Amino acid sequence: MLGARVEGVSLEAPIDDATMKAIRAALVEHLVLLFPGQRLDAEQQHAFASRLGRPEPHPVTRHLGGDATIVRIDNELIAPPDLAAAPHLDHLAAHGAWHTDYTFNPEIPTFATLRAEIVPPVGGDTLWASTIAAWDALSPKLQGWLEGLEAVHWHGPHFARNFGIEKQGTEAVARFEAAFPPHRHPVVLRHPESGRRALFVNPSYTVRIEGLEPGESEALLAFLFRHLTQPRFALRHHWSPDDLIAWDERSTIHLAPTDYQPHRRRLIRVAVGSEAPRAATA
Repeated sequence: MLGARVEGVSLEAPIDDATMKAIRAALVEHLVLLFPGQRLDAEQQHAFASRLGRPEPHPVTRHLGGDATIVRIDNELIAPPDLAAAPHLDHLAAHGAWHTDYTFNPEIPTFATLRAEIVPPVGGDTLWASTIAAWDALSPKLQGWLEGLEAVHWHGPHFARNFGIEKQGTEAVARFEAAFPPHRHPVVLRHPESGRRALFVNPSYTVRIEGLEPGESEALLAFLFRHLTQPRFALRHHWSPDDLIAWDERSTIHLAPTDYQPHRRRLIRVAVGSEAPRAATA
């Protein structure tokens, strides 16, 4: 089952190894864990997340010379992404900006955490969907075909715009594009801890299926995106201040609708681990 609520655990103080082992096992099983009422600061959140893996900065932040592993998602500081410049506007219009973090990169985070500091009076929810459940719901014949495929993932031009790289000139954009070229991943991965298979495509970054004609690729991706984002595979969380959510990046996609403007929303994010998706057939 996707999602679980964890009660009776305070993340403010150091956590013993047995409890951390149980938390990690619950994350692998349920994929998304809610820890309500955690009165943490950013450093305490960072300390908790580091028990799940090594904190890693956003790859674009690293490219720009930064090393911050505590990220403040605040619409008063950073505007929502310009989705009009995304690589698949038609898919985003149909399915929203669902994504797994950094799939345009060779490696993705293992886990991520979000903690709510300021929540808007309306909207501002976050949704997660299980790519394991979506895989399990496919027919065996389609599963067998998909296991042999690879997909190309790309960030699209909106990243250069949203990170302010375009303002630095054409040479800066060229360096950025060279650092983050399109990258291939398996369409189906095997979870390294549970061994379960999961779909590994998303509307934000997956741009084509290798080896298919353009029309075939578009049709298959449209089907997979529509399939992945069905409500039966998803949960929606309405934030309260001091909620902390941890999730498994390897077997989920997530979405943050921008339905709360002009109200302020601030979440603190720490991502940990870095691993290349492993093909189900490997």
